[in-house]
Amino acid sequence: MSSNRNIDFLSKRKLAFIFSGSLFVISLASFMVKGLNFGIDFTGGSVYEMHYNQSVNLDSMREALEKQGLGDANIQHFGSSQDVLLRLKPIENINQKQLSEQVLSSANSSQAESGEIRRVEFVGPQVGEDLVNDGGLALLFSFIAVMVYVSARFEWKLSIGAIAALFHDTIITMGFFSVFGWEFDMTVLSAILALIGYSINDTIVVYDRIRETVRSSRRESIFDIHLHCEFTCSEFRLGS
Repeated sequence: MSSNRNIDFLSKRKLAFIFSGSLFVISLASFMVKGLNFGIDFTGGSVYEMHYNQSVNLDSMREALEKQGLGDANIQHFGSSQDVLLRLKPIENINQKQLSEQVLSSANSSQAESGEIRRVEFVGPQVGEDLVNDGGLALLFSFIAVMVYVSARFEWKLSIGAIAALFHDTIITMGFFSVFGWEFDMTVLSAILALIGYSINDTIVVYDRIRETVRSSRRESIFDIHLHCEFTCSEFRLGS
């Protein structure tokens, strides 16, 4: 008995267009209204790596920092429950030494035993601005490279579809970070660049199948060809 299951995804394409289009519009609207919540990699700020001899209660540490006016701090375990990585956005009218002392004092007041700062890094606002520009250029050049490659390998109609798919995937993914206010840092930017690569890889696999099927099945409609290609490509990916 065959285990293959033929699901007619393309019959639901109108619902998919409405759903994807709504997410795309919401993402663009959020970019214009809220923008992205850039991390200190882009805005500048301070990073503190602290070590304690006991497991650290992060909730207590957040409360202590909020009382000292440091509520914007991003706190997380770093490697183990005894190590903490604390990120702070730029604070005006205070130098780095005073800020470090205030952070350590507030953090230690929330724990049973005092800890120590093992590493401090500072990212200036100019460096953050340069990273924003470089990150934007990286995305732009990625799109241009994909456009050139797909245009050279396939006909222009398929190239337009590939670029539209890339914009769709990238804008909606970044839209989630804008809508929910998640921090957008260099790690997320790297993930976005990886997303572009995976997206174009799947697109090219489908396009190759479409081109082969069009040559051998000229009497079939493009809808039937696309449905056949999506199904066979899905079987190939699951089998591999």
